[in-house]
This record gives sequence, structure tokens and C-alpha cells, in this order.
Amino acid sequence: MNGRLLSRLFVLAVLAAASSVQAEAPQIDPARREEIRQQLAEAKAHLKLTPEQESQLKDLLREQGGKLQAIRASDESRFEKLQKAKAVREDFRSRLTTILSPEQLTEWDRMRDEAIARAKQKRSEQQ
Repeated sequence: MNGRLLSRLFVLAVLAAASSVQAEAPQIDPARREEIRQQLAEAKAHLKLTPEQESQLKDLLREQGGKLQAIRASDESRFEKLQKAKAVREDFRSRLTTILSPEQLTEWDRMRDEAIARAKQKRSEQQ
């Protein structure tokens, strides 16, 4: 599995959480949802999650996705949204440490860092 795919998997895992709750994520088309499912399955295999970890992570991602989507949809100021999103991410990270082993957490962080770098690069190319 190449590095680019792994970095995309982290971002898509978070999106999968939002897409799994159809009432909260109607803007994601079925083809995109299927792509997310496939890539999430690859992430699951790469991190070598146990069935229990998979279930816990899926629930955590769904919860985080729903919270972030609600924040984005709110009428609050950009500053307030950023503060609330930061709190959600911090809570996610704290809870993630109780689900993943130290090795899995290191790999998760690597995937996250790559996803952030690629997103920044993509944004700079679009400008």
C-alpha cells in the first residue's frame, strides 16, 4: 500500500463517519460513499485492527463526524467553529489512545500527517 493512499485513508476515514449517518450527510453521493468504504477497509487492514478495535473506532469516527458536521452547519462565527472543532479533535485523540495500541497510534499519526500535507499541497495548487 503506497504512502499516498495511506494519507488519503485518514481523511476518508473521518469522512466515512459522516457519510455513515445518511440523514446528517446527504451531500455525499453513493459512488463516493462506496469509495470511502473501500478505502476505510484498506485502513482497517493496514492498522491490523481487532474486531473490537474496528467497532470502537467506527463508533468514534461516526460520533466525531456528526459533531464536526453539526459545527460546520451552525450559524456560529468562524472563530467559534474553529474552537469547537479543535475541542472535538482533542477529545477524539484522547479517546483514540484508549482504542489503538502505541504502534497503531504511531501509524495513525503518520497517516494523519501525510493527509494534512497533501491537503495543504492540493490547496496551494488550486490557488
